[in-house]
Amino acid sequence: ANDDDGDSVMGNFAGLPEGTVVNLNGDRYHITYQWGGTARDGNDVAVVRNRIPEVNIDVPDTTENTPTTLSGTITNADGFDSHIVTIDWNDVNDERDAIFDLIATKDIDPNSMDPADYTFTSRDGASTLIVTAIDRFNDVLSFTVNHTYLDDGPSNPTFPGSNGNSSDPVTVDITVTDGELMDTDDDGLNVDNSDPVVVLNPVAGINEQGTATLTGSITDIGLLDSQQVVINWGDPNDGALATFDLGAVLRVTNVTTGTTVQNLMAGSINSSTDDSILVIDSVNTMTGEVTFTVTHQYIDDGATGGNGTPEDTSTITVTVTDDDTGVGSDMATVEVTNIVPTLTLNPDPFARSTTPFTLQGTYTDLGVEDGHTLVVDWQDVSGGGDSTFVIPPINSLVVGNTFASSTDGSVLRIAAVNAVTGEVSFAVDHVYNIDGCFDGSVTVTDDDGGTVTTGFRAVIYFILPVGGNPGLFLLGEPCDGDLTGSITGGSEILEGFRFVTNFGFNFVDDLDFESDGFHNFGGGDDESE
Repeated sequence: ANDDDGDSVMGNFAGLPEGTVVNLNGDRYHITYQWGGTARDGNDVAVVRNRIPEVNIDVPDTTENTPTTLSGTITNADGFDSHIVTIDWNDVNDERDAIFDLIATKDIDPNSMDPADYTFTSRDGASTLIVTAIDRFNDVLSFTVNHTYLDDGPSNPTFPGSNGNSSDPVTVDITVTDGELMDTDDDGLNVDNSDPVVVLNPVAGINEQGTATLTGSITDIGLLDSQQVVINWGDPNDGALATFDLGAVLRVTNVTTGTTVQNLMAGSINSSTDDSILVIDSVNTMTGEVTFTVTHQYIDDGATGGNGTPEDTSTITVTVTDDDTGVGSDMATVEVTNIVPTLTLNPDPFARSTTPFTLQGTYTDLGVEDGHTLVVDWQDVSGGGDSTFVIPPINSLVVGNTFASSTDGSVLRIAAVNAVTGEVSFAVDHVYNIDGCFDGSVTVTDDDGGTVTTGFRAVIYFILPVGGNPGLFLLGEPCDGDLTGSITGGSEILEGFRFVTNFGFNFVDDLDFESDGFHNFGGGDDESE
């Protein structure tokens, strides 16, 4: 066998069958046929050098945890040649190479109905090579292989975790050998970070001082990404953000084998910026979906100090940033309703005209941040006006506080305060200058317009009841019933004297009627001055 120019002997062979592999000066050749005849010596043979299996690949860009499909061709894939295909994905989180053992090209049938005739599993069982076509005339074999990069760049299960890049370049290397000759190729791709997706559920409305419950989900297909969750509650009275660091759904335990285990578990995570607690309800290790619950108390509807509205809407914003700067957010609203105060009164049972009548009461408002205006309508026909008191928020009051009326000379005293239940007990005095029965009222209005009105009765005597004496009205009307007695002087009725109904007398003091005569009090035969 001579070289191409026929000027040197590369080797002498005799009696070798067709297809025999021979070695000529370090190069391997296949004997393809042998002939005799008059033109050639019968011992001459023709030998053909084995062709190098040339490989070319293309790998498109991808996102983390999304398969990329490597497409490749092997040229000079001779029919009797089998091939070993080795792919180095250069995956920093999974260092395994994909190695495939392809049978002789002539035995591969990509048109078969049986996938076993054209699919090959890598030696580690993690990857599959699919022969998609064979051009047998030109000896070209086409194939595809998928690979998934769980993360762009190196992973770290604890926030801030990874390298902070939104995209990382990777070079894929491939080697193909037919057992004698080999070829290599490479192609670069970018593995992009995937942004997290936040979905919030509707939030049920609450009363002021109530607690809103926020539920939702965070989904990041980058299973090796850790995240930071920031919640802006839209609370005009509490601007603190709630901040939670979530670990990655999975973590790599062995990069050599690409082994991963679940990292994020159901449980509670404390906020690093306020006292909120986020509860992880469930973790889906396949989809990366994490469901959660977190609560927040709104102490007032709208800003404290009041805005006169019965309810206010707060917008909650949840922003999630993963360890490669991917951001996702969503918003939900919660309606916070003002609580209308309640009021109970405990007035004195009676008082004497020209002496103080004490009105005691308790108003209750769970909105302890609310200030209140308290107005007493005394129904004083002698000319006394209403009393108006502006009282600051409940949680700022202490026992002994006094507040002067802006409309008369009355002073309201704080007798008791419960800043938890919102109960405030108070007392205020008023002097009626005439006797009678006065049906007054107290109105309490909070700074968001919630109002309550409760009535009271002031029984004011000219002469107070003493012992069995039911008391005496001089100028005013008794509270209930008809007059059942009168006082007369001579033949003249002394107008203006009134007694309470169903009375009996038991005199303990002399009465000076400024007239002569005896006075019969209709209940018996006794006469007295």
